[in-house]
Amino acid sequence: MIDSAGIWIDHHKALVVTLSADDEHTILIHSPLKGRHEAHGVPVADRPQRVLTAELNTYYDAVIATLRGYVKVLIFGPGEAKEELRRRMTTMTVGKSVTAEKAADQMTDGEIIAKVREHFGRGDVRPEPSTKRKPAPC
Repeated sequence: MIDSAGIWIDHHKALVVTLSADDEHTILIHSPLKGRHEAHGVPVADRPQRVLTAELNTYYDAVIATLRGYVKVLIFGPGEAKEELRRRMTTMTVGKSVTAEKAADQMTDGEIIAKVREHFGRGDVRPEPSTKRKPAPC
């Protein structure tokens, strides 16, 4: 049974990591935004801000769609995207599953997966390959 998910998110991509008793899966979701954007850098009344908000909401909705049904969700990443996603989840009534929200800098996919496994106490989710050798004949 899959019950936990972690999301590393910024305004350009989100990596969703789902955990089950014996496996993990990752889903990479790209934002439609190009270049550097500040979510709150333009007054709300301006057309560019409305376009940016609509694009971000579409992106956040795609991330949220991968999270429906999870009991526990960890959101982490740099900047404001994690809080914006959390607010969007709350308005869509799926925010109750968020157990933690943490700041995190740029991370590799492996570091993201390890952080999610560590947060949910599932460090043994991905067993290391066996290195047992057959005894040498005498």
